[in-house]
Amino acid sequence: MDSVRPTSENSPRKALRVRFAEMSPQPVPILFFKARRLVALASRKTWTHCAAGRGLRPCVRHLWRGITRRSRAATVAVLGVVTFVSIAVAGVNDLRITEVNPATGQVEVTHVGTNSFTTAGSLPFCHLFNYGTTIPPGTSFGPGESKVFTVGGLNSSASDLWLYRDGNFASPTSIITGLKYGSSASIGRTSVAVAAGIWPSTSAFVPTPQSGLAAQPFTIADTRTTNWFAGTPNFGSFSAAQIEITGLAKSDTNFVLEFSSSFPFASHRLESRSTFEPAASWTESSLTASNRAPGVFEFRIPQSTNGSEFFRVKSIP
Repeated sequence: MDSVRPTSENSPRKALRVRFAEMSPQPVPILFFKARRLVALASRKTWTHCAAGRGLRPCVRHLWRGITRRSRAATVAVLGVVTFVSIAVAGVNDLRITEVNPATGQVEVTHVGTNSFTTAGSLPFCHLFNYGTTIPPGTSFGPGESKVFTVGGLNSSASDLWLYRDGNFASPTSIITGLKYGSSASIGRTSVAVAAGIWPSTSAFVPTPQSGLAAQPFTIADTRTTNWFAGTPNFGSFSAAQIEITGLAKSDTNFVLEFSSSFPFASHRLESRSTFEPAASWTESSLTASNRAPGVFEFRIPQSTNGSEFFRVKSIP
C-alpha cells in the first residue's frame, strides 16, 4: 500500500494529524505516534474522506478498513499502552497523605481513586528539603487502600511534608499531597504547595500533635486544608473522623454510655436534654470520659429522677 506524502500545509494528512492531536486524551505523544502509524498505512482515498471534515469517528473507521490485520493488532497494543499510562497517572494523582505522627515518622498514604494501580517510578517525600524517603516503584494501591511508610528524619515539632510524583521539587505540577504542621511560616516547599493549590497559604498550619497522638484530617477533602485534628493513631485504615455511640446500659445507679471515636478521650463532652423536640437546648455535663480501649470510651451517667433523658457526645479541640 502506498504511503501518503503531504505536499503542502493544507494537505489531508496534516488535517488528520491536527484532528487527532486536538481530540485525543493525554498523553498526546503516544497517541500522536499511533496517528502517524495509521498515516503510513492509510490509502489516499481514506485521506480524502477524513479531510472533508466529517468527524473523528468515520475517519477512524475508514482508517481501520485501510490497514492490515497485523497492523490492527499493533494499533490495539499502542492503545492499550495509552490506557495503562492514563490509569497510572490518575492513580498517582489520587494519593493523599491522611495521617502523620511526627514523633515516630509514620506517614499514612491513602489511594482515594476507584481503580487499582501500581507505581511506575519512585514517589519521593519532601520535608524541610530532605528527600531521602520514597514510595518505591512497583508499589500497588487498591481503591481506598492505605499504606504506611516511615519517613526518616521528620522534625517532631514543625515541618512541611509533601509527596511528589517525581524529582522536580520546585514544580507545582509535580507535587501531589501533603501538609505543614507547626506554626513556622514559609518553611520547606510550602510555597510550591500553595502554587499548586493543595495548601491554603504559606502561613497556614496544622497544630503539631501531642506525644502519642497523630495528625489526621476529618475527611479526604480536608487534606488540602488545615482542618486536621490530633487523635489516637489509626494507621493503615483511613476513615472519616466521627463519634459513634455503640451502647447504653444500666449498671447499678448509673447509665454506661459507650462510644467509639478517633479523638483524644479528654476532648469529649457529654450533653443531655429531657425532650427530643428540635428547639430544646442541650446542657453540657461536667462528667469526664474514660478510655476503655484504643478508640473506645465511656461516660458513666448517674440516673436521673426527671423521667426521660437524651444524650449526645461531641468533641472539642
